[in-house]
Amino acid sequence: MNETSTTVAGSLPAPEQGKEHRYRKALEAIATSPKVWTRDQMIDCAVEALTGSPSAPVAAPQERWQPIETALKDREVLLWEPNPDPTEDGIVYLGHYVDFEAVGGPPPGYHSGWFDTWDGHTELHPTHWMPLPAAPQGPEGARCTGDN
Repeated sequence: MNETSTTVAGSLPAPEQGKEHRYRKALEAIATSPKVWTRDQMIDCAVEALTGSPSAPVAAPQERWQPIETALKDREVLLWEPNPDPTEDGIVYLGHYVDFEAVGGPPPGYHSGWFDTWDGHTELHPTHWMPLPAAPQGPEGARCTGDN
């Protein structure tokens, strides 16, 4: 029997080091952290816990302003809105799209559209958008601790 096919007692990972344990620890870190986690960060943390490595991005986003018609509506993005005062620069918001029709219709006075993530109810009228930049990478293994 060659060396790679030999199993030695004690060489297997202990149950507390398995995927389920890592996943539970990641969920615990999210639940007990004072950090506000985005949906994408929680998913990345769970993927990292289950696979042992950070999830790879699906595609490299274009990091430039793009027409609002091309915006990703399934995540928070940077939104650019012209300033009502034409002598001033435009305004950049962290925003998200809300599709009220998908959840049974809008509340009175609202309709589907872009909203400011900060307060959740200020409707925006952006003309351009940009994906969020990648999060900074900390020391190895620090992504899912809730400390970053």
